[in-house]
Amino acid sequence: PGHSHQSVRDISILSSVPDLILIEPCTEMEVEMALDYSVNETSSSIYLRLVSLPYDVPFQLPAGYQFEYGKGVTLTEGDDAVIFSYGPVMLTQAVKAAELLKKDQGLGLRVINLPWLNHVDADWLRNSVEGVKYIFTLDEHFVKGGQGEKLVCVLAEMDTASTYHLNRFGITDIPACGLNDEVLKEHELDAKSLGESINRLMSENKAT
Repeated sequence: PGHSHQSVRDISILSSVPDLILIEPCTEMEVEMALDYSVNETSSSIYLRLVSLPYDVPFQLPAGYQFEYGKGVTLTEGDDAVIFSYGPVMLTQAVKAAELLKKDQGLGLRVINLPWLNHVDADWLRNSVEGVKYIFTLDEHFVKGGQGEKLVCVLAEMDTASTYHLNRFGITDIPACGLNDEVLKEHELDAKSLGESINRLMSENKAT
């Protein structure tokens, strides 16, 4: 992604290419893991989606984290809801939203980093959402064609009696222009807006 344009259509476009794996790492350490996987562990073609903006992330990957095809890792624990995302920008917003929800609403939001943008291990996904009724996805991309759409498809195909409340966050109209924080706020993808949306959606579903 460049500073003069926004790559918010690439996941949907490139997912149509056979045997092309799309990855977006969230930290320097995960960049190393993704590069090692790309060069040494697969014969498939790889699209490595990197964020070029300097970004301070409020989290670390857990000790012992293994970079495995189609699998992610939990960054914050919580039993009330789970949100899947990727990359330093959106995972930062998700982790900060989890902190706000815990502080202001007493809600536990499980934030999961899933660097694989167009592939997910179904068994891993089943275990990741076990016991949780509210599932959210957060894309740095249009909602249509993003990672969240693929996760929802896999969840729909699972042989499970569980009933989930699913909601996807991402871009839904022409991307705004402005400073990074301004653009996130405009699309209601900043931590405060995400926390408010998650709380509202959970409250509405409980009421019905």
